[in-house]
Amino acid sequence: MSHPAFYSRRYIAIGILAVLVIGIVVIVAEGGRVSDALRGTSWTYLLFALATAAAALFFQCWNFVLVNHLLDIDTGLVNLSEIGFTSIAFGNVVSMPFGTTELSIRSALIVPQGYRFGDVATASLTHSYLKDFAILVMVPIVTAYQLVADPVSGGVLGLLLFI
Repeated sequence: MSHPAFYSRRYIAIGILAVLVIGIVVIVAEGGRVSDALRGTSWTYLLFALATAAAALFFQCWNFVLVNHLLDIDTGLVNLSEIGFTSIAFGNVVSMPFGTTELSIRSALIVPQGYRFGDVATASLTHSYLKDFAILVMVPIVTAYQLVADPVSGGVLGLLLFI
């Protein structure tokens, strides 16, 4: 399958620009709150936080590429990485139930390259389920660690156990 250049540059650039413009508008609209938050922030772990966020996004994109290869959707490493990044980034900005945003973007970018919508949806859902499964596995581990490392009140403990 070929890598159509018409969307890989133009639409991704438009999407990134739109997100930047929205971010700038929000920052300007909330200027006082943003400046208060920046003055009261401890910057000690900023680089570490940015590095771990970038690593998490990289691994989500790489997982998307691997799941698509597993299900025989191979539009090329760079193309799948771009689609994975774009869909994950917009999925984080526009939160919709059941991964609707990611599936819409992925199907709009992969189906025109000759793949069936059902195959794209299967790969997208598999990626989403694997990611959600990993998070669900981590919840009891993190909760147990939190209970041991930082004792909480009985009410909070009861709420955590109830959940």
